[in-house]
This record gives sequence, C-alpha cells and structure tokens, in this order.
Amino acid sequence: MEAWQEQQIYEETLRKVEEERRLQLIEKLKPAFGKDGNQFYFLLGENLQEGIAGFGDTVADAVSNFFHNYNNEKIAIVPKKQDGIFETLGETFKPKINIAGV
Repeated sequence: MEAWQEQQIYEETLRKVEEERRLQLIEKLKPAFGKDGNQFYFLLGENLQEGIAGFGDTVADAVSNFFHNYNNEKIAIVPKKQDGIFETLGETFKPKINIAGV
C-alpha cells in the first residue's frame, strides 16, 4: 500500500471517530431538536440566550455546529445520579468532553 493511501485511510478513520463522538454527545446530552425555517437545530437549555445551540442546513451540519459551540461555550453541567443525563445549572465553567466518562 502506498503512503498516500495509508494517509487517506487514516484521515477517513479519524473523520469517522470524530463523527461518532459527536453523535454520542448528542445522545448523552439529549438536546432539543427541530427545524426553524430552512435550518435544523439542536438546543441544550431553556432558550438561545441561556443554552447552547447548533444550526445547519442539514442535520449533520447542525450536529457539527452544536459540537463546536458546546466545546467553546462556558456552561455548567452536572450528571444526574440516576441516568447520567446532564442538566444546566447557574454556575459556569469550561467543560472537558470525555464521552467515555459521560
């Protein structure tokens, strides 16, 4: 196998792993999902001012935007003891994503 083919396989594998991480985050956090006009959205929280949202022309674009915004927003999340679902609190901190530990 040529080096460029190995690189191509490596990059595709990374892309798939990243996509799986994003979908796992959506599954764990369970943000609201909908369509507003021609845009799909995910919203974690009560509203756009207090929550984290992701928008896109496709569902995949909305997931990508949500994931980006989740990583760059200051939010507070605490696991509920019974099922590991997160809920928003009034305090703020920068979360670190660790899907395996969610």
